[in-house]
Amino acid sequence: MSSAVVTPAGESRTDGATRAVRTYLDHLLVERGLATNTLTSYRRDLRRYLQFLAGAGVDDLDAVTETVVSSFLVSLREGDADHPPLSSTSAARTLVAVRGFHKFAVSDGLATADPAGAVKPPSPGAAGLLSRTVMVNVSVPPVCAVAAFGM
Repeated sequence: MSSAVVTPAGESRTDGATRAVRTYLDHLLVERGLATNTLTSYRRDLRRYLQFLAGAGVDDLDAVTETVVSSFLVSLREGDADHPPLSSTSAARTLVAVRGFHKFAVSDGLATADPAGAVKPPSPGAAGLLSRTVMVNVSVPPVCAVAAFGM
């Protein structure tokens, strides 16, 4: 996606969402001091988000709804012609960038509402949850008690 829009007069202008992303990335670099690799990931994730918004005909942050953000998350998990499907972990990381961006946009006066705040990240597969549950619920004292009774 191009970050500039050509006006009828042939002039180039940057749309509001793209300007807001640039401002957010500058904020992350200067004020939060994020590492270069983290900034690279955020830039990539937010570029993909902007491409999704442009494809949906959205160029104003106030036009983004919770449904739009949720649809973006679904598109991450399903993939498309240009991008393979993302794992739940990678999609969740991308959503973190989008949520941070919208929260920043509201706090900086670039948008009036945060449509991403209520969008929940995808959960890992049931097998992953089951294995962690079993590991958490098995404790040493019951095992020791069984050994004490000779079982």
